[in-house]
Amino acid sequence: MRWPWSRRRDPEAAARLRAEAAALLDEGRAEEARDRYEQALAADPEDGEALLGVVNVTLCDLDQPDAALARLRRASRLARRLEGEQRLQALWLEAEAQADPRPALALHERALALAPDDPWHRAGRGRRHFEVARFDEARADLEAARDGFARRDPPEEDAATLYTLACLLERDDRVAEADRLFARAATLDPDAYPRPVRLTAKAFDRAVEEALRSLPPEFRAHLENVVVQTVDVPPVDMLRETGHDPLLLGLYEGVNVADVFAVEGPAHEPSRVSLYRRNIEKAAATRDEVVEQVRVTVLHEVGHHLGYDDEGLDHIGLG
Repeated sequence: MRWPWSRRRDPEAAARLRAEAAALLDEGRAEEARDRYEQALAADPEDGEALLGVVNVTLCDLDQPDAALARLRRASRLARRLEGEQRLQALWLEAEAQADPRPALALHERALALAPDDPWHRAGRGRRHFEVARFDEARADLEAARDGFARRDPPEEDAATLYTLACLLERDDRVAEADRLFARAATLDPDAYPRPVRLTAKAFDRAVEEALRSLPPEFRAHLENVVVQTVDVPPVDMLRETGHDPLLLGLYEGVNVADVFAVEGPAHEPSRVSLYRRNIEKAAATRDEVVEQVRVTVLHEVGHHLGYDDEGLDHIGLG
C-alpha cells in the first residue's frame, strides 16, 4: 500500500481549489475559504501559495494569530523552501502573528536582509519599533515604507503605516499634522483606524472630574493622597523602563491601600494616577465614548490603588 503522504501531487486540482478559495473570500466567507486552501494544500503539499492563503485567512480575516502561527509552524519545511516574494510573505505573516514585538523584529530583520527596500517589512519593523518605544527607529522605517509604497506602480498607501506615523507626530505635539494622517488612515480603513475624537483640555478635565465624582463612596474614601493628572502621551523613559504599550490609556504609580501599612521607612510619595489624553481620544469613536473611556480608565487605575491586580479588576468588571 502507499502511505498517504506518498500520493501523487495534483497541482491542477490545487490551483482550482485556490481559485475557489479566493472567490469565497471575496464573498466574505472566510471559514470556507480557509477550508478550500487546506484542500488545495492537501492536493499539492508543495503549493506555497495555498499555505500562504491558509495562514493569511486565519490571521487577517479570522483574527486568529495563534492558530495562524501554529499552522505556519506545522508546515515549517515547506515555509523554509519558499523563495522570492513567497518567502517575504511567509516572514511577514509570521511576524504579524507574533504578540511579542521582539521575535517579530527579528523576522522583519531576516526579510530585510533579503530585500532591504521591501516596504511591507520596513512598515512592520517600524510598527514594532514603535511598540517598544524606539521612536527614532520607528520614524525612519515608517517614512521609508511610506516612500516605498508611493513608488510602486500604481502607488499604494498603508493605513497602519500612516496611523503609526500620526502617533509619532502626536508625541512631538504636532497634532494638526497628525490629524491629517489619522484622517487618511481612517479613509483607507475606517474600522481598524477611526479618527481620534479631540476634546479641549478644559473639556477633558471636566470629564475626569465627572469620572471621579461618579466613583462609589468606598473608592472615593481612599483618594485623599492620590494625585490624578492628565498627560498628553506616556513618557518615553517610563515606557522603556516598564515595557508598557505606547498607546497605554492610564497608569497607576504608588503604594496601594493594601500595602500602605506594610511600607517601612520614611513617608512615601503620594500615589499618582496618570491619564493619557491623546491615547484616550484615539480609543473612542464619539465624544460620549471619550467621556466614558475616561470614566472606565479612572475606575481601572483607582482599582489598582485599592489593591486589585488586572485579574481582580476583570473579575469586578473594571478590566
